[in-house]
Amino acid sequence: MELRLGLWLVNAAGDAVQVEWPTDTCGMTFGKPDTQEAIDALRVVDTQVLPNPGPGT
Repeated sequence: MELRLGLWLVNAAGDAVQVEWPTDTCGMTFGKPDTQEAIDALRVVDTQVLPNPGPGT
């Protein structure tokens, strides 16, 4: 099983969008090296880890 964490991108105005890793038809991620490089190139100004609300919420 592959674990993929939730990822949100927020611009300077505070607008947020939830993004996901690209996946193939089986739901497995692909393009990790290129996708990770693009994410690494972003400037991180804040990080927040939120608790998982659990199933059904």
